[in-house]
Amino acid sequence: TTYTERLLIRAMYKFDEIIAERKWQIITLMVVLVLQIVFGGIFYSAASQETVLESMWLCWTYLTDPGTMASVPPDGPERFVASVVTVCGIFFFAFILGFVVDGVLNKMSDLKKGTSMVVESGHTV
Repeated sequence: TTYTERLLIRAMYKFDEIIAERKWQIITLMVVLVLQIVFGGIFYSAASQETVLESMWLCWTYLTDPGTMASVPPDGPERFVASVVTVCGIFFFAFILGFVVDGVLNKMSDLKKGTSMVVESGHTV
């Protein structure tokens, strides 16, 4: 393998290591959310007459509530940008749901193992 391939494999391995930890999952999701809002706001502002801050707010609403996109004018580049932001929001919240399900499954697995601390006293376990 070439140096570039080894570097890419190593980077992917490091990313897998990082994303496996709960703390880094949350940090990664927050960074992705902020990037989606900022870049979505910039693109939406370029496509519409809105300010960047107002566009960022609109992108937040498109990310969190796809139904908000119904108020976008039917023609023009605003609808395209709003659609892309909305689809990104759907995927973003799907990732959040995946992380939550993974966390619940891990907790359930720990409970099934029976290794959790027993706080009760005065009875037989």
